[in-house]
Amino acid sequence: MYKGVNQLQSRTERYYRDVLTPLAQQYHLEINMPRQANSGNPIILLLGNHSSGKSTFINYLLGESVQKTGIAPTDDGFTILSFSETPEESRGPAAAMRPEVAFSGLDRFGPAFLSRLKLRLLNNELLKRMTLVDSPGMIDAATTAQGRGYDFMSAVRSFGDSADLILFFLDPEKPGTTGETISAFTQGLSGLENKTLILMNKADVFSSMRDFARDYGALCWNLSRVAKTKDMPEIYTTYIPGAAQASGLQNSGLQLDGFDEAREEVVQQINEASSRRRDNVICPLQEQAQRLDMHIRICWEMKKNVLQARTVCAIITFIIFALTAGFGHLFRNSEHFESILLGVCGGLLLTLLWWIISRFVVKRVARNQVARIEDAYQRVYELDAALASREDLETRWNAVRGPLEKSLAVVGVEAIPSSSLGYNRRFRKLQKLIHKDIAALRKSKG
Repeated sequence: MYKGVNQLQSRTERYYRDVLTPLAQQYHLEINMPRQANSGNPIILLLGNHSSGKSTFINYLLGESVQKTGIAPTDDGFTILSFSETPEESRGPAAAMRPEVAFSGLDRFGPAFLSRLKLRLLNNELLKRMTLVDSPGMIDAATTAQGRGYDFMSAVRSFGDSADLILFFLDPEKPGTTGETISAFTQGLSGLENKTLILMNKADVFSSMRDFARDYGALCWNLSRVAKTKDMPEIYTTYIPGAAQASGLQNSGLQLDGFDEAREEVVQQINEASSRRRDNVICPLQEQAQRLDMHIRICWEMKKNVLQARTVCAIITFIIFALTAGFGHLFRNSEHFESILLGVCGGLLLTLLWWIISRFVVKRVARNQVARIEDAYQRVYELDAALASREDLETRWNAVRGPLEKSLAVVGVEAIPSSSLGYNRRFRKLQKLIHKDIAALRKSKG
């Protein structure tokens, strides 16, 4: 299976290189190819607030005490846990260079990141089938670079792109309220919702249903402010047996059977992570292709309006010039030659004046297109919104709009290619990728 996944990754990389990137450059959009893991084993990324139970959950999965646990932050760097018959630990830049590390390009996050990176090789049955990545607990920092010395959100994004399953832990004391937690949902994990599970951990610390309802409601409220979908994502309310007692807390006043079921459902999804691998390779390609398609269609809609304004101005220029030329030709033998010449010169001057004015008119129309970008979206997708899921379109548009506005602010609408989409060979390749090739990838074995 892993060989087939690696072949699939190679095929998707060719689509990025040969189809998406050239077309994105033509329309002034930056396309970033997701970094795929080098290893065939599925990768599980654990994120969350500090003291939310990530390390305790890892110890529960592995059946042994591997990661340090505690109320205070216990680690300030990422820890990669992988299999080896001989247990070993590496730290810093040496860890990033080890062949057991399934990630490439980690050095781009700088020395502050590398100095905190750890690789732990363990002789554990679970790690034969998957790689676990533990992350530092999220904090309230003004900026992640200021709080940690490196771009934490970029690191989260990189590991998230490579991961097959992301577990996001939240605890009752800080239900989604830290600065980095909010940034993770709005930036670091944007577009990765399909492989993210949200866990409200430590359900066994509640003394009553009232306490549980209050904190669960607070979590839902906080998530509703950052979620980009109409419906709330599913929240798995879990706990680790014996963890609360080990921390000196009293027994929960709640019935925990339902929480046991939620925890086992999460464990089952972890064990089935390998089946997600193909989808996690194909889905980013599909989403990037669809976003690029939307970007181009909106660009072309705005460009058409500019071309129409330019055409109208050119027609008016031609009419003024033609009338001037016709007037001069009609009265070329007139006795009042000086008056006729003066009229022709006035007409030519009017033609030149209008040509200059028309250039400003076209530029004004182009600027208005950027200001009315929402109108362009509504015109292009009016029928699609009626036939398809409006929520899906709005979610994609929210992701496309920001980069599109930044691109137009730099290059302007007039820099958009003038050729019709129907005659754009690269755009036709993109349509083939979206409507045929991706479906073929899903059916292929590698």
